[in-house]
Amino acid sequence: MSILKKLFGFKTTQSNVIKVLNPHDFKTQITSKKVQLVDVRTPNQFQSGHIKGANNTDTFSGTLNQKCNTLNKEEPI
Repeated sequence: MSILKKLFGFKTTQSNVIKVLNPHDFKTQITSKKVQLVDVRTPNQFQSGHIKGANNTDTFSGTLNQKCNTLNKEEPI
C-alpha cells in the first residue's frame, strides 16, 4: 500500500505517483510551481529553520491525518 493511498485514501495513478527528486529538481519545483510543502517536524524544529512557505504538521501531534485531509489533492505535495 502506498503512503499516499494510506494517508489520502485514493488510488495510485500516473498523476499521484510518488516521485523522488534530486536536490536541484526539488529546488526548481518549489520555486517554479505551485506546490504544497509539508514539514512534519516538531514546532521547535520547524521554528529553528524551514523552507519559506512550508506548513508545519507535526507527526507527533495526533492531527496529521486531519491536516493531510485539508491539502488540495489536485496540487503536488
